[in-house]
Amino acid sequence: MTRDYIYVRFLFVLVVALLLTSCGSRRTAINMQPTTTEQVTQSVEEIKRDTVLVIPADKSQYVADLAIQVNMIVVKDANIKRSKNKVLQPPKVQLVNNKLMVDCEVEAQQMFLEWKEKFIKEQRVIETKIPIAVPLELSTWQQTQIWLGRTLLLLMTLGSVGYGLRSRVL
Repeated sequence: MTRDYIYVRFLFVLVVALLLTSCGSRRTAINMQPTTTEQVTQSVEEIKRDTVLVIPADKSQYVADLAIQVNMIVVKDANIKRSKNKVLQPPKVQLVNNKLMVDCEVEAQQMFLEWKEKFIKEQRVIETKIPIAVPLELSTWQQTQIWLGRTLLLLMTLGSVGYGLRSRVL
């Protein structure tokens, strides 16, 4: 192996090493695709409710004429008025041993009701991030490295061309 061959080989390895190391980056690449995230939040709301139900008073009426027949009291021409709310049945009238019994009224009633209602609220938040490329200016050191690299590449090209011409001429 000649000295010139070793010199060319060393120069080639140096150029390849410089090219491989100058193309690397310490930072990871930024993904420029839009990203979407969805967040679902559920909340349960419990509401306690109450109310009072009022059932109004109601009545039905029984009107009749009483007459005496053979030493007995008898009911004749009975007129029955039913209740308006249809809660009461027509009154039951009994005439036993000259005693009249009628049952027909209902008093007003109140009922207190209490219950719980559950509401499930589901809230979806969809967030879309759209990256925007922002051009940054190079620092002075970065610009110096670029110019030094170009100068070195130019010198290496001129040296290779000069070496090639010298070896052919001689």
